[in-house]
Amino acid sequence: MKTELVLAFAAAVHGQTTPDPAEALSQARLKIGADMQRLPKYACVQTIDRSYFTRTPTAASCDMASADKKKGRVSLHLELTDRVRLDVAEDDNHEIHSWPGAGQFDGGDIEELINRGPVATGAFGAHLVDIFENDGAQFDFIGDKTEAGRHIFTFGYRVAEEMSHYKIHTDNDWAITAYDGTFEIDADSLELLRITVNTPEVAGETGLCEAQTSLEFARVNIGGGELLLPSLSQFHTIHRGSLETNSISAFTSCRGFQPLGAGVPDAKPNAESRRALPLKTELVLRLDADLDSDTVAAGDPVTATLVRDAHDPKLPENILIRAGAVAHGRISRMEHRLTGKPSFTFGIAWRSIEIPGVSWPLHVEIPPHLNPGQPVAAPGPGQPFDALLFETQAKRHVVKEGSVMTWVVIEAR
Repeated sequence: MKTELVLAFAAAVHGQTTPDPAEALSQARLKIGADMQRLPKYACVQTIDRSYFTRTPTAASCDMASADKKKGRVSLHLELTDRVRLDVAEDDNHEIHSWPGAGQFDGGDIEELINRGPVATGAFGAHLVDIFENDGAQFDFIGDKTEAGRHIFTFGYRVAEEMSHYKIHTDNDWAITAYDGTFEIDADSLELLRITVNTPEVAGETGLCEAQTSLEFARVNIGGGELLLPSLSQFHTIHRGSLETNSISAFTSCRGFQPLGAGVPDAKPNAESRRALPLKTELVLRLDADLDSDTVAAGDPVTATLVRDAHDPKLPENILIRAGAVAHGRISRMEHRLTGKPSFTFGIAWRSIEIPGVSWPLHVEIPPHLNPGQPVAAPGPGQPFDALLFETQAKRHVVKEGSVMTWVVIEAR
């Protein structure tokens, strides 16, 4: 391993019993490397809670945003929150993702699943590989301290862009970026305790000035063994203009990684696949479970039951699907707007509707004229109605099990 380690450390200050920082770093890297060798055997559920703030004053440039921050003249006002949930695993030294319970990691890149809002890779394990198993990473010893009875070493590090695998999604683009930061290790146990990750100004098209990540680590018991995983991950971004965001990731339900294991796939692989239903076919669906804004997230599976027969819109006497068929989909949005007209938005993307042995692919919208009184959200340009919007000052909203809505088949995008 070729690393640059600058040791500004005086052993005489602490006496001969103080561990040597260079040796501690070397041993800690070996220990982290052993954990990384085991990481591909496991997968966890990653839940990301994101908050979007309006910053005043606005900043026309990143230099202005940085100056305002340093002078303490920034005020933040919370505008919107949302939540996303994914399965995450490590493969070939990079993170792979799927929707929760999908049963396998198809494709695996996070950009295939999340196409809006701030997201960064690395929290599950890629940062550890990129920093501690990267021959291009450079290290500096910063100092030591005592915290809660622990003797802790603090190091700085740098990873150049050409050696980096760190990707950030901001306004409408992904960028690989150089980064630097600090990390702390227990001088006695050699356990990694925390890491900070800072980026320089990212490519101009992203609109991003700064991105900062902080990770707290702990050992998690999985199947009788222990694995080093983040106990808390925070990702903060500062943009040109007036946007700042903060994302908090939690990792739960960790288990042995079985890429082809049983799950809740978007369409039954063993069912006979039918062609798309005719355009304008109406499906009256009843939700099978509550959608609670406090717990539901984009990516969560959702099901509903067809409450009356679906007929061919051109030949109404022809029944296409009998009542009782089950529709499968996923939450596509879970947002809480706190300004203007406060509201909750629940998006649903239906994928298939099934009777025993037969699966019909679905691409549907929920038109307001067929759902009088339903709070249907307006779509984006060229997008179908796929969401329910509830204007309310309340801090929580629940779409009740048994809610009935009519969905209509539309042309594929």
